[in-house]
Amino acid sequence: MMRAGRLVTPVTLLLVAVFVVALPAERSRDTMGTVSFLAGFATTVAMYGIITLGLNVQWGYTGVFNFGVAAFFMVGAYTAAIFAKPPADSEFVRYIGGFGDVLSPFGSDQWLPFLVATLAAGLASGLLAFLLSIPTLRLREDYLAIATIGVAELLRRVTIQEDGLVNSNRGLIGIPRPFYDYFDPVDYKYVYLAIAVLVLLLLYLAVERGIRSPWGRVLRALRE
Repeated sequence: MMRAGRLVTPVTLLLVAVFVVALPAERSRDTMGTVSFLAGFATTVAMYGIITLGLNVQWGYTGVFNFGVAAFFMVGAYTAAIFAKPPADSEFVRYIGGFGDVLSPFGSDQWLPFLVATLAAGLASGLLAFLLSIPTLRLREDYLAIATIGVAELLRRVTIQEDGLVNSNRGLIGIPRPFYDYFDPVDYKYVYLAIAVLVLLLLYLAVERGIRSPWGRVLRALRE
């Protein structure tokens, strides 16, 4: 007989799928903007769920707490924005890069900037993780947590203080959205939610498969 715990994930995924499908169906009766709010909120939840998967692999299975996840998230997000956005055109909005217009002559301005931005974000986060691992490789428990939270806070302060880096504490707005022109603007929030949930599901399945592999047994052995 299947244990109750094994039903939690399939049931949860089913409920999420029903929620994602039901939201657009309720759009016509959304007089107070509740459905639109829920779609945006659920998209944010899915994004943080993706981050939590990465944290759970290290903290949940090895017992090693790493605040560097926040830094990786920040670097990846800013890198994606810099590669997707066009150059700054205002003295009140300043940031480095702005490579979004570079790909327009290729006639693929709908999907190519998004693809390049996604790859660049992964590479930038991976490079930061590699550089951070060099001095912290032998640290354990509280010492690793202190070192990684220091790096995360350092990067946060740099982005705030350096006005021309990523527009200081004002942040970056107007970031091009993937495949936006292919859908009705009213419907796009639901499409974006579906993309976020799909990515979350695929990553969850990949993590589950990895945890059941020899690599996953090594992670659990580190905790023990």
